[in-house]
Amino acid sequence: VAIGEPGSGVPASSWSAAGGQIGTWAAVGFGAGPIGLVGLNGQPSGAQLSRSTVQPGITFDLGFTGNYPKLVYDAERVDGPMTYTITGLPAGNYTIITYAAAPTFGTIATRVTIGGVLQTVAGAPTDNTFAEGLSHARHSIFHPGGPLAIAVDKASLNGIVNGFQIVPNVTPIAEITAPAACFFQTGRIEVVGTANGPALNGWTLDYTGGNSSTWVNIATSSTGVTNGPIATWDTSGLRPCAYTLRLRVTASAMAVETMRSLVIAVPGDANLSGTVNFDDVTLVLSAFNLAGP
Repeated sequence: VAIGEPGSGVPASSWSAAGGQIGTWAAVGFGAGPIGLVGLNGQPSGAQLSRSTVQPGITFDLGFTGNYPKLVYDAERVDGPMTYTITGLPAGNYTIITYAAAPTFGTIATRVTIGGVLQTVAGAPTDNTFAEGLSHARHSIFHPGGPLAIAVDKASLNGIVNGFQIVPNVTPIAEITAPAACFFQTGRIEVVGTANGPALNGWTLDYTGGNSSTWVNIATSSTGVTNGPIATWDTSGLRPCAYTLRLRVTASAMAVETMRSLVIAVPGDANLSGTVNFDDVTLVLSAFNLAGP
């Protein structure tokens, strides 16, 4: 949601600003509303925005170009307490980003309160750079349904609001279904599972173990996978040892991960020597207090 007249232009839908959420930006003008809001796909969402009072609109120009000024250059001046109310928003967990980047530092600062939590934004824009408390406020909330109130007030001479981003926080899924846990594996291993979620930012598949004490990347992508092949892990250069796979998925401003432990060695290589021989049989038998050949 970008404050400003529709004719002044809005950022591209591929631009996620500070909210980590791509989706269609809507210019809502300066009227009292209610004004219909679109969803991530640009279609009507059923949600609407209205204002408790109508404040003057302002524009400013610091010489920046691209998506950034389309968000911050159009603004609504906050001369006193006012409330933006969003109706029709489904119940759920959300992150609400309130952009309040001011044309000058110090003389314009804005208080933003959602769910009783107050944050103050007091900073001038820096091209393509966002910082909480300087360019925007961030509130993570559970919305039970019904009207959602965003209360703003000036914290100095005036306040200012550039726009909002409403990010649904739906837990992403990180799941490895193959290879099997705790089994001997070797060669090229197909890693299968799910790495996906609403508003996917991306996923990474890493391993640690053997000669490595840190995480080593196997694959990275911004394309989701659901119950399918994630990557092929070539273990031919790794020495026989215990290893751990880690799949980490980031979506909807949240990150989850899962791990899978396994052994890189030829099946039957109980002592991880790299070959299967009588020593492996002896090791297995010794676990049962039996003598080997």
